[in-house]
Amino acid sequence: SFSVRQNEFVGIIGPNGAGKTTLFSTIVGALKPDAGRIVFRGKDITGMRPSATVHLGLARTFQIVRPFLNLTVLENVLLSAISRRVSRGGSRPEDRAHVALKRVGLDAREPVLASKLTHGELKRLGIAQAIALEPVLLLLDEPFGGLSTEEIGIVSGALVELSRAGTSFVIIEHRVREMMRIVNRVIALDQGSVLTAGT
Repeated sequence: SFSVRQNEFVGIIGPNGAGKTTLFSTIVGALKPDAGRIVFRGKDITGMRPSATVHLGLARTFQIVRPFLNLTVLENVLLSAISRRVSRGGSRPEDRAHVALKRVGLDAREPVLASKLTHGELKRLGIAQAIALEPVLLLLDEPFGGLSTEEIGIVSGALVELSRAGTSFVIIEHRVREMMRIVNRVIALDQGSVLTAGT
């Protein structure tokens, strides 16, 4: 069991097979837990579908980004922005898509097909898609994997900026040194259990 406070950065570490990605899939509703409850902002969302949890302000990224390769960078992010029925700030989906891409440094790549992106650009595209959903809580699954030092700086800066605007984050990351620069505390998982948590 663990909780996340508003505006908090929580890191999750643990060996392969510890249950980190499974935890994310359970929180967002892609998997149904065998026992226990998931409470988000005071509401029991246990077993709720991802299409419903996203409208409550819950979003996630994936280790492997699978965009629509035949669509442009902008079109991929626009699809995410459109899927959020009501904007937190009342902005148009197009505006949210442009802002999200600028945050991750992909604004100059908007007209490019997703199939032409590098691995690092694809990872940043996945983060932009999640940002465009205007989440209250964003679950990031290895956001720094395969990124250069410069790209990690861009992504970290965007996340810190979003945190100041009220977004909370839970980050699974094997690049612990980079993660420790932005998280408030860390939870260590092994075999689906919390081993320890702290600063």
